Amino acid sequence: MAVVFVVLLGMIAVGVVGQIRAARREAAQDAAYERIAAAHQLELSVASIAGARRTGQVSHFALVPSVVPPGVVRMDPSVALADDGVTDLYAYGDMKVVVNFTGVPGPQPCAGNPCLRDTALTVGTSDASGLRHVAIWVVGPASPDVEAVKRFWVSASFVRVADAAWFTELAAQGDIYARR
Repeated sequence: MAVVFVVLLGMIAVGVVGQIRAARREAAQDAAYERIAAAHQLELSVASIAGARRTGQVSHFALVPSVVPPGVVRMDPSVALADDGVTDLYAYGDMKVVVNFTGVPGPQPCAGNPCLRDTALTVGTSDASGLRHVAIWVVGPASPDVEAVKRFWVSASFVRVADAAWFTELAAQGDIYARR
């Protein structure tokens, strides 16, 4: 009887140790994924946008800069912040660049903020055919490179997202990082 008890106790101990090891392994994998996600926010956000576009949500990021905005760490769709239209956000830490596309600009195209840019678009897309105007402004606390960010957005040229190689590359990288 004592032998059976010792064997049974040994089997329980081995099972518990195995479960503890599996839990630690899973926790380590989760922590590693969180480190990857934190280091690759831009790629993951672009992959999320590309995924939404593939499922029919095509108005956000229908037009993007022809080159990746320097220093941007994340991109997100937003509810329209000014007038009507489509508003896309480019995050630089706590500072964000707001890009608002509309058919016709309203009386306050930059929602009461100083505009970096308030102009007609020179490119169109069937994904958002009514967008003919862009207004761009900065919100949030300034980042250390705020002047370089402003210089970029004042003169950035826009292209259809399908023509932006940088967007496609970041989306592919983000899809890889998103796999767990």
